Amino acid sequence: MLLYIVMLGSAIAMAGIFLVGLLLGEIAVDRIVFDGSSLWTLAQYDLGIALFEEIVSRSLQQNGVYILLGLISALVVTNSLGGTYTSRIDKVLVWCKWPAILAIAALFGWVHIRNPGASPVTAFGNALGGLMYGIAFFGGRNIWLPLGMHFAWNFFQGPIFGFSVSGLVRPSVIVQQGVGSDLLMGGAYGPEGGWWAWRSALWSLPWCSSTSMCAPGGVATWRALNSPSPSTTIHRVRPNLSSAANQRLQPPRHKALNQPNAPP
Repeated sequence: MLLYIVMLGSAIAMAGIFLVGLLLGEIAVDRIVFDGSSLWTLAQYDLGIALFEEIVSRSLQQNGVYILLGLISALVVTNSLGGTYTSRIDKVLVWCKWPAILAIAALFGWVHIRNPGASPVTAFGNALGGLMYGIAFFGGRNIWLPLGMHFAWNFFQGPIFGFSVSGLVRPSVIVQQGVGSDLLMGGAYGPEGGWWAWRSALWSLPWCSSTSMCAPGGVATWRALNSPSPSTTIHRVRPNLSSAANQRLQPPRHKALNQPNAPP
């Protein structure tokens, strides 16, 4: 159920960008063409691309950076935290989630720099998208939330509303063209390169965070994501050796009532 809500949210966000561009005269609709077979093929393509990028970017890279930062940090803070190496890893891992999210979001934007019509401005827009997906990945504790967001965003952006998807043009239901400023709508690159998509992404961050908390275990994960884990103190029960020794030294007590009277 939550996955469908996340996908619906991405669809609504893209519909909002389209309507704002239409009302402001930034885009013009030429015609509407519906081809069910082509739409189904494009949906499969977008799902495959989103699945590949989320596995690589989130499951492998973001998780990998998160673990690597934890291992390195546990070595750096040896004197300040003390304890064993394993106990230090448990303490520092909570601080490594946000750096991992930000690092892979920046990398996600950079890998799109070679797309047609890309620039540092469009890379920043893609990085905002990577930030949303990274939060959903750690917050929801699964890959399905970022995958649903990513797929719905690309599918409604390109095959439905007719925008370019990161510089790539494909057949769409709504055939439109940009007639306004590239700064607002992204021009030939697509909404990721425009101010309205950035604003939509920034507005989506609180929604993405709160939605991730609704996933199983999400609340506990977000508490761990935003606060340090309490230090765990191991209490060892030590036997009272002195008491045990005294008991061994004392002679056994005989129950006089159970013994017969001794002869005079």
